[in-house]
Amino acid sequence: MATYELIQEDTQGFNIVGGALHPECIYIIAEERFDETKHGKTADFYSFIGDFNIYLYKPWLMEKSNDWQETYYNNIAEITNIVTIPHKNIAFLGICSENGTVFKQNSPRDDIDDFQAMYQALEARGRINDLCVIDDEIYACSSGGAVYKRITDREWQEIALTTTKHFFSNDKFSNGFNCIDGFSADEIYAGGEKGILWICDKGKWQPIDLPYNKDIEQIACTPDGYVYLNCRWKILKGRKDNWQIIDIDNHLPPSMGIAKMSWFKGSVYLLPDAASATGLFKLNNGSIEKVPVEIPIPSGTNNMVANDDLLMITGNDEVIIFNGERWFVVFDKNQSEEELRQQGIFYDPRKL
Repeated sequence: MATYELIQEDTQGFNIVGGALHPECIYIIAEERFDETKHGKTADFYSFIGDFNIYLYKPWLMEKSNDWQETYYNNIAEITNIVTIPHKNIAFLGICSENGTVFKQNSPRDDIDDFQAMYQALEARGRINDLCVIDDEIYACSSGGAVYKRITDREWQEIALTTTKHFFSNDKFSNGFNCIDGFSADEIYAGGEKGILWICDKGKWQPIDLPYNKDIEQIACTPDGYVYLNCRWKILKGRKDNWQIIDIDNHLPPSMGIAKMSWFKGSVYLLPDAASATGLFKLNNGSIEKVPVEIPIPSGTNNMVANDDLLMITGNDEVIIFNGERWFVVFDKNQSEEELRQQGIFYDPRKL
C-alpha cells in the first residue's frame, strides 16, 4: 500500500498523462519525462521511452488512510485510451500504441501484483491509436486502417481490412484510423486523417462523405443518438449520411483547438488546448457554454475522461474531478493531502 505523500515523491520526474474511472477506483497514468541531464543525449523529447506508472486511488475500498496503490513498468510509452467494464471483470484495460502490449486488472479489489502485462498481445497493422467499448465488447483501431475486436486478452479479431486495406496503402501504415466508437456492433464508426470517416453498417464497411476534411481525432457516439466528431478546429454532429458543422471559433482564442471531448450528464464537454488558460466548455442543445470551474484546471498536456458519475481532467502535475455539482482535487504534486483537505477541495467520496 502507499500514501498520497509517497505518490507525490514517486511522481517527481513524471508527467500525468491520463487515467480511467471505475466505480471503486480512480486510475492515474504517469510517464517518465525526458531529462537530458539524467538520460543523456542518446534520445530526445520525442523519441524517449522511459518508465510508466499506474496509480490507484481507492477510497471506496478503504476506511481511512493508505488509499493508494502503485505498479511500475519499464520502457513503455503512449498507452491508448483505457477502458473499463466492471460487470465483465475488466477494471482496467489499456494497450501500448507501439507494440501492442495489453495492461489489465480484473478488479481493483485484487492484489496490485495481479496487474497483468501481456507483451505484444495485439500485433496490429501500424500504431494502435484508440480503444472503445461497444455492446460490452472492446474494439481497437490502428493507423494502418485496421479495426480489431477483443476475443480474449491475447486474441484480437481484425474485422475491417478486407475492405479498408485497399484505401489505406501507405507503406508506413500512417494514414489510417485515429479513433473509433459505436452505438452497437451493427453501427461502428472509425475516423482518421483529412476527414476520413468509415462506418460498419450491419457488418459492411463503407466510407462516409463529410462536409469537413480535417483530421478526426475523437469520435463519441452518445446517448442523445448523435455522433460527435472532434476535428480540433470544428465539431461535427450527425449520424450516417447526415452531418452538420458546429463552429467553435467564436468561443476559443485564435489557434486553440479542442484537445479532448467527453459526454457527461447530457452534454458534450470540450477541453481546449491550454485549458488552464482558456477554460472548459460544453455543447448543450446546439450552443457552446463556458463551464464554471472553481479550481485551477491542470496545466501541461491535458486529458479528460468521464463516466456516468464523474468527469476527470488530468495535467502534468495534477488531477481534478467533477461530480456535476462541485470540483475537487484528487492529486496535486505541489500540495499535500492535508492542505487540500483544509481548503475543502480534496476528493474523498466518503465525506460527501
